[in-house]
Amino acid sequence: MSNAPEIAGADLKRRAMRIGDFLDQIADLQADLKIEKKPAKENGYDLAALMKVVRELRMEPEKREAQLEFELVVDTYRKGVGLDTVNEIGIRQAVEKLDSGDTHITIEMNGMEPVTLGGEAGAVRRAEKRKQKVEAMT
Repeated sequence: MSNAPEIAGADLKRRAMRIGDFLDQIADLQADLKIEKKPAKENGYDLAALMKVVRELRMEPEKREAQLEFELVVDTYRKGVGLDTVNEIGIRQAVEKLDSGDTHITIEMNGMEPVTLGGEAGAVRRAEKRKQKVEAMT
């Protein structure tokens, strides 16, 4: 009588147990990830944006560059159909902050280092706004 069914059964059981162990490890890592995300959310981070950045950090540089090029094409198409681009929204928000009296703003654009503008930039912007109002009245 052959031992083939016993050997196959032992191999199957070993594989099933190993897969079960991997699934347990994955569950433990998912619990750790949930624990790590909680304080990030409590500190005001947008978790979807944070996870997108994490995925980008893990990408190969060539793939990340291709993704950025794709986003530029999408922005071009947005502009072509009359939608705002990400950069335009950021600039509009910065101008609104200056107009509301904020003395410092930080502007971040795709692929560029953030730029912080101090009080003099806000003062210049407010002066420009007053000048526009005066011109509009005359």
